[in-house]
Amino acid sequence: MKRITGIAGMLLFSIVLSLGMFSVSFADGLKITDQSPEKYSFQVDTNSTYVLFVKAEGDPYNYQWYRDKGSGFLPILGANSSLYEIDDPDASYNGFRYKCVVSKGASETVESKVITLVLQKRIIPDFSVMNNGFPSVGEKYESDLVVESGIQATIKEAYFRIDGKDVTGNVMQKTDHPQYYVRLKAKEGYAFKDGLVVTHWPGRANCNHAKRISEDEYECVWDFMVDDEGQLTAIDAMYENAPTHLVASGTLNVRSGPGTENSRIGGVLGGTGVEVVETQGEWSKIVYGTGYGWVQSKYLEPLGGKELVNPFVDVYETDEYYDAVLWAYYHDPFITNGIDATHFGPKNIVKRCESVTFLWRTMGCPKPSSYYNPFNDVKSSDYFYEPVLWAVEKGITNGTTATTFAPNDTLTTAHMITFLYRTKNPGKDGWYQEAANWAGNGYGGKPFGVNTAVNNTTNCPRGYVVMFLQKADSI
Repeated sequence: MKRITGIAGMLLFSIVLSLGMFSVSFADGLKITDQSPEKYSFQVDTNSTYVLFVKAEGDPYNYQWYRDKGSGFLPILGANSSLYEIDDPDASYNGFRYKCVVSKGASETVESKVITLVLQKRIIPDFSVMNNGFPSVGEKYESDLVVESGIQATIKEAYFRIDGKDVTGNVMQKTDHPQYYVRLKAKEGYAFKDGLVVTHWPGRANCNHAKRISEDEYECVWDFMVDDEGQLTAIDAMYENAPTHLVASGTLNVRSGPGTENSRIGGVLGGTGVEVVETQGEWSKIVYGTGYGWVQSKYLEPLGGKELVNPFVDVYETDEYYDAVLWAYYHDPFITNGIDATHFGPKNIVKRCESVTFLWRTMGCPKPSSYYNPFNDVKSSDYFYEPVLWAVEKGITNGTTATTFAPNDTLTTAHMITFLYRTKNPGKDGWYQEAANWAGNGYGGKPFGVNTAVNNTTNCPRGYVVMFLQKADSI
């Protein structure tokens, strides 16, 4: 079933600018007051309908939408309302421009600002190439690549090499060191991420070496061994190595012993996972091929990332909110930084605009399904613009009046805990005792174990907010 969506594939797209941000008018009052943004992102293959929007005042009036594919604006047949739907666009729509002309009578007209479609490439997830098999030794092939959400890439070429040279025959010896190369090409409208994990079939044969050539091309290499009968086996599949570190350099030299005086026996590409089994001084012993090798430890990064560094001089390891502050700072997407480069402001009372933004980021920055904005104190240029619209749409909070959100008003613990409750329990109000009971369940009545009261008079500082968010995020 087709869905109507916005920038990231949500249910409806009808972006408007804040009322009064611009106004083009004639003396008799014909004017455009709101419209879709001038740059509008879309994605391919989402089975979605994208909706452009204008709002005009000065009845009676007529609408006509125009499109420019690169050779000038031409009227779109039948596009004669305040909404114009673009049905499941492909990558060729990138750069298309649209505008709406509103007219009153035969001579009075006003144009909207030009809206340009901008392609937002979809990121290809980790996947297996299990449906494509291995080529015969000495052969190359190309093939469409099927991943979990459709055909998003092509195997540009796949072939075997022995000791870095192209295979010319189909016979391999036990002393050979074959590698299987696969060059991937992203389908138009898609892109490869750094650190893509590719397996040859589920749970086995992880790609030993990976290299992102560009956002459109990716290279994967599997290491193989040849048994006594000349059969090929992927080394990762045989030994099921458990990587403990990532190579953080370009190509890392692998040596026969712990020191540069030892011979080079190979190399490992940057971004490859390796298993460290021993360390000696500045050197680490890793599983390499069917044996072991030594690499310089300074070029390895522990899986799970480097140790988190605390940039804030007002947050100490002994503080109850220490872990939560670093969690929020390093979260992906980040939830909050400091009030400046070196201060977090843990005792500063959280503002309404901050609270909904922190919640929104914790939930993964979801797009609101409607961009209609009733608040004259929330502008499309504000960092909290989308979070506010999302929070109001989801029933997490309302404005302080029908036309004001009061973004800089501070919050009490009753507000913050209720916002969290409504986020995790869609459709329920919970103000605020019900929310307090929910947050205190399993924590001796304290909200997520934080030693504070939940009421409408106790202010809620930033340090407590990130503690609440971290605990609630696991629910």
